Amino acid sequence: FNPIGQCFEEMFNVPNKFCWKRILLRSCIVVLEILVCLAVPDFGLILNLIGGSTVTICSFILPPLMYMRLVDNCQDPKWPKRTIPLWERVALWQIIVIGTVGGIASTVSAFIAIISPESFGKSCFSDFNLA
Repeated sequence: FNPIGQCFEEMFNVPNKFCWKRILLRSCIVVLEILVCLAVPDFGLILNLIGGSTVTICSFILPPLMYMRLVDNCQDPKWPKRTIPLWERVALWQIIVIGTVGGIASTVSAFIAIISPESFGKSCFSDFNLA
C-alpha cells in the first residue's frame, strides 16, 4: 500500500510530510481499494490470474536466468571467475521449462475460470441485499 501511496503523492505533488493533502489522497486510495473489493464478487479468481503469471516468472524463470547470465557475463577482474557445471545448467533449464509450463497452465486455467459463466456472480452494487 505504501509504494502506491508514494507514487500517487509524487504524481500529484503532495508534500512528503504529515498534512491534509496527504491524508485526503491516502483516504481516497483506501476508498478506491474498498470499492474494487466490493465490486469483484470473487477476488480469488483475479489473484489466481496474477499469481499464475507473475509469481511463476519471479520464482521459477527469472532467478535461474539471471544467475546464468551473471556467471556468464562477469568480466570484473575484482570478482573470481566462475563457471556453471553442465549438470547444474541442465537443472537450471529444467526449472525454467517446468516453471514456464506450470505458469502457462495456471494462467490459462485462471483465465478460463474468469471468463466462465459461473464466475459472473452478483456484486454488492447490483443487489444491495447481498452486503
